[in-house]
Amino acid sequence: MALSTQVGSLQVREEELSSMLKLKDKDVSEASGHVLELSGKLQVMETSLAESRTQELQLLRDLEEVKSCYRESERDVSLLRGNGFIQLVQEAFFSGSTHYQKTEKLISIYYKGK
Repeated sequence: MALSTQVGSLQVREEELSSMLKLKDKDVSEASGHVLELSGKLQVMETSLAESRTQELQLLRDLEEVKSCYRESERDVSLLRGNGFIQLVQEAFFSGSTHYQKTEKLISIYYKGK
């Protein structure tokens, strides 16, 4: 009888351990699914980050180009002011002349500068 009780006790313990093992397998399976999902999301985010960095670099290059054009324009305006060109253009536009006369004045001013 003691042996039968011990066998019964071991069978109950085996069932408990088997149930625990099934639960652990389920937990491991769920965790693996989460890991795969998060790995996919990480890959998408890394791709997005790389694209964003590329766009940032392009925008910085564009910004430098715009700054360079702006500095060039400032130099040109400064040069034109020094030559009195801006004042001549303003006089041509703000005088009481017709559109045709203003255009003629601008053309003549332009060719005088060359």
